[in-house]
Amino acid sequence: MKKHITVACIALVLSACAFSAKKKAEAISALELSISESAKKNVADTTKVQELLADYDYYVNHYPKDSLTPVYLMRSADFDRAIGLPLKAIGNYHRVYMEYPQYPKTNMALFLEGFTYENDLHDLEKARASYNLYLQKFPDSKMAKDVKFLLEHLGMTPDQIMHEVDSVRRARTAAPVDTTATARK
Repeated sequence: MKKHITVACIALVLSACAFSAKKKAEAISALELSISESAKKNVADTTKVQELLADYDYYVNHYPKDSLTPVYLMRSADFDRAIGLPLKAIGNYHRVYMEYPQYPKTNMALFLEGFTYENDLHDLEKARASYNLYLQKFPDSKMAKDVKFLLEHLGMTPDQIMHEVDSVRRARTAAPVDTTATARK
């Protein structure tokens, strides 16, 4: 009898947790929709964004094994970058990479970690480390070529990169010089 009561209590607690997770996810979806609608009208509701970030944190901390957790970590990181909190964004991207290796966008989390180091914090050494780790872990990904390009041009301004690309393009399209004809003269 005690065994049945214990099993029933555990089942009740687990179903209550699942119900709470579902309710919180629904609240998050509603808040995301509200923020999206405001953005379409060019209205930034910082109060709702802060509420959403708090809800993401709550969900992540209370339901770490849930399949929505890495999704919410990524979304939270994206908002963090947008509102000027790059270190918090990096922490969330890193957490996705480290704690959710089966999540389909783990490679994107690692890429965005490096990208945030490079573009928001201007920490080129940490960006280089993240990009190199990306290439080590995801050498065959669709983005590997782009990450190699970023590594090759790390620290350059967009104008410098364009100048280099233009120089390479001009060199490739320049008419070849006939060195044999020149040598005979």
